[in-house]
Amino acid sequence: MESWTRAFDQGSKDLHNISRAMTEIETDMRIIKVQMDGMNINTAGLNQNFAHLNRQMDAMNYQVGSIRNRFSPMGMMRGMMPW
Repeated sequence: MESWTRAFDQGSKDLHNISRAMTEIETDMRIIKVQMDGMNINTAGLNQNFAHLNRQMDAMNYQVGSIRNRFSPMGMMRGMMPW
């Protein structure tokens, strides 16, 4: 009978250890979720920054094109520029 009691106590300890390990895993998964949410927020911010950069580059290309047209032989100053 004593061996049954010992086996039951050991099984109870094992279950307690498993429960504690599962709680630690759950905590780790929550931490990972928070980190992933943070990465998603950072990625969204990067996407916004790239979109803004693209708009700025489009505006710069438009200005460069405007200047190029102004000084081209077919532009307003035709005949005044050496090219």
